[in-house]
Amino acid sequence: MDKKEWEHWQAVTASSTHKWMEDAVFRLNGRGDMYYIGGENGIYMRILKDGMLEMGTYEGALPHIGEVLFAVKAQKKCSDYNEAFQMACQVGGKKFLMDMFSADQLPQELIKPDDDQGHGPVMSL
Repeated sequence: MDKKEWEHWQAVTASSTHKWMEDAVFRLNGRGDMYYIGGENGIYMRILKDGMLEMGTYEGALPHIGEVLFAVKAQKKCSDYNEAFQMACQVGGKKFLMDMFSADQLPQELIKPDDDQGHGPVMSL
């Protein structure tokens, strides 16, 4: 990770201090969805593809959520992903819904040029 990527991830982590964020990497890896709030140390909810809803705390999200230690506090097996997502929305309440559907989240990816034209791959952690 270079300095620019480090600074970007610090900004992403800081933006979760008072706002629910989605971990796009978790979703893009095909595992389900993960949401978190609290900055470097906070709470999270995971919704796995099989309908398992997991909630707990995390510590050490520096520079990003992929570096944390998770402590599971509760799990609920739902009938499917949709039911688990509905339950997560209920648990997260109005703030979770407002944060998830606002358009002001920092992107969790950087464009890194790798050729003379400045076109490069998207880099995600």
